[in-house]
Amino acid sequence: MYCIILMEKSPRKFHAAKNLYINKRSASFDTGIFPQEAGLHEDIFICLDSFRSIVHTVTKDSNMLEAWLLFFSAADAETVNKLIREFPEFIPLYQELLEFMRNPEELMMMSSEELNMMDRNTERLMVEELQEEVAAIKAERDRMAIRADNAELKLREVLTYAFEHGYPGGELQ
Repeated sequence: MYCIILMEKSPRKFHAAKNLYINKRSASFDTGIFPQEAGLHEDIFICLDSFRSIVHTVTKDSNMLEAWLLFFSAADAETVNKLIREFPEFIPLYQELLEFMRNPEELMMMSSEELNMMDRNTERLMVEELQEEVAAIKAERDRMAIRADNAELKLREVLTYAFEHGYPGGELQ
């Protein structure tokens, strides 16, 4: 699982690594399973401010990663024009962004729909977790009932034996 974090203004610590704008953090288990296995869970921090200080413009030698990072961080028309000249596949994305700027209500509706979907998914997850909890509690209750029944049978056996052999207190109840 990957979590990619784009930071427009990254914390000072990220600037200590000169000429690096991508920082990765991997998770591992203390039990030794999946030791540092790539992709199990990895956080990727992309510092757009560091990227802009290293890569100022797009060229014919720019790769797709640099193009995407320029797309995310471009703040002036000249950079955008250079980007779409070298990477015309970004033209529809910029057109869509312009449309959202002209009609922000549509963007708000989309955001609202996404939030509603997230709420429904969170609700479903919580219900599933509660159902699992209830099932676990019922299973534990059933195990305890069986143990109680077994203890009662054992007690009856002991009391019956005590009564049959005349031990004091061996009266059956």
